[in-house]
Amino acid sequence: MHPYATDCPSRKLVPLILALLSIGCTWGLHHIFKRWQITLPWWVDAPSLTGFYGIGHHVFDTYVWRWPVWKRLGVVRLCDINGDWTGIVRSSHDGFGEPRKVQLKALQTWTCISIVLRAEESRSHSLTASLLVMHDHTEPVIVYTYSNEPLSKAAGTMHTHRGNCEISIIDDRMEGYYFSGRDRSNHGDIELKRHGTKKKLKNAKTHQ
Repeated sequence: MHPYATDCPSRKLVPLILALLSIGCTWGLHHIFKRWQITLPWWVDAPSLTGFYGIGHHVFDTYVWRWPVWKRLGVVRLCDINGDWTGIVRSSHDGFGEPRKVQLKALQTWTCISIVLRAEESRSHSLTASLLVMHDHTEPVIVYTYSNEPLSKAAGTMHTHRGNCEISIIDDRMEGYYFSGRDRSNHGDIELKRHGTKKKLKNAKTHQ
């Protein structure tokens, strides 16, 4: 996984909230020890503030940011795209002919993300990403760069290349487009559906 950028205000607000909570926990711990007359070594009391902050940040980054209550309160507006997605691409490589099947797996925390797209003859993984939720678009948009590597059974004309992808997130669907680097110079459309939803994409072949 790698860090991703976002325009969500929570990236500035949450660290402040965690810092205030850490101060409160540190103050409470100090008074508990004082009441029970517990004496700790000098090196235990000093890092307690940073220790509480580190624990709080890890828990929030991994789990708490997903809780729906934060969206209702407007604290976190990030979209959670974790999970497995299936769909199709239409590529300029074959003149936007018959659609080809792809599978996408996304792993996401509050600060890091990984996007892996699998096809019959190639596999790509994200290198950088930005998740935009406060812009002028009607839906959140994820923009990422990727590296694509052909599998052993790929055609001899295929080789490793880089590209860019921009996808709009609409509930349990994602729609967008991609374009590859100068070595391939291909572009196309992408349609994805999160696993567990009813609608299925049909009549597709595997993406090259």
